[in-house]
Amino acid sequence: MASTSSSPVLSRVLEWKEVQNDIQIVKATFLLGYGQSEGLTTAGIAHRFLDMAGNKPEALQHGAVDDMAEEGEGIQQLEQQLLKFEHGEGPEPMLELDTTMTLVRHGSKVAIFSPAAPSEETFKRIDEFGEVDALIAPNVQHWLFLEDFAKQYPSARVFLSEAALDEDLSTKVSGGIQRFERLKSGDSQVFPTLAQRYLEGATQAMHEMLFLHQPSGTLITSDAFYPGYPSNATVGWRPGWFARAWFKLTKAPHSYTDPTLPIYRTARVATAGSPSDLLSSLDWVQEHWDIKSIVSAHGFTPYQPADANAAFRAAWMDGCDLHQLADK
Repeated sequence: MASTSSSPVLSRVLEWKEVQNDIQIVKATFLLGYGQSEGLTTAGIAHRFLDMAGNKPEALQHGAVDDMAEEGEGIQQLEQQLLKFEHGEGPEPMLELDTTMTLVRHGSKVAIFSPAAPSEETFKRIDEFGEVDALIAPNVQHWLFLEDFAKQYPSARVFLSEAALDEDLSTKVSGGIQRFERLKSGDSQVFPTLAQRYLEGATQAMHEMLFLHQPSGTLITSDAFYPGYPSNATVGWRPGWFARAWFKLTKAPHSYTDPTLPIYRTARVATAGSPSDLLSSLDWVQEHWDIKSIVSAHGFTPYQPADANAAFRAAWMDGCDLHQLADK
């Protein structure tokens, strides 16, 4: 993801929610690939999305009738906008997805995971919650707006995910962040109440550090879990047309409302990861952590099923077809 300005057009707040006394989440939006000249560019993502829409039209044929009509209109407009943009005749299309910024408080100190929606109002509400002590980019993709927050809170510690394959956060933030620590499995680098461990085996475009807020049993993730957009959830916002269509296509044949992983997370385990390392990591989490709820980047969150440990494990076991490997 590219570094962008703090313009509210590029990131807007959807909802603030208290998970429990020392955890708040901020649902916000960001523009996927916006302003980036390499890697995840808007044009590259738009072409991929439009190809999927053309090749799997049946995946889009579920949900509310009005929603499907809006998605169809959005796809047509995106095709036109992309053509003009690539010919230098129009602005860059805006592919808006939701994301989650998580605030964890320990005493008077606050840690911020996956910073989002920088603005005077956002900073004011954060300061009311506590003193910002740490800024965390938990995987190689969730660093957007980290530099904005580091500028706002220059004394805060900055933690970056370790490099994975050809992606290194230190190069992405080299212009705005000079001092940082690498996240390490098994340490309590942020707060003593936060256990941390990498989800091994799923490295390409992710390499994510999982955090467990031990007092509440809250698992803090970014891209390691996707709860979906269940229709019975109580939230103050709804996903836009692009988010619905994107997850309809990438989660097919499952529904975008289901707690399943998109194909670009699961397929990469076999091609550029390690199914056996992933299974070992899932086994460790199952044995050592008691998860009560899951906070994630995309979808309605927190996710609070009857058995959160089982839900987290099932997403990867089913998505990567690890059951035969586990039976050996």
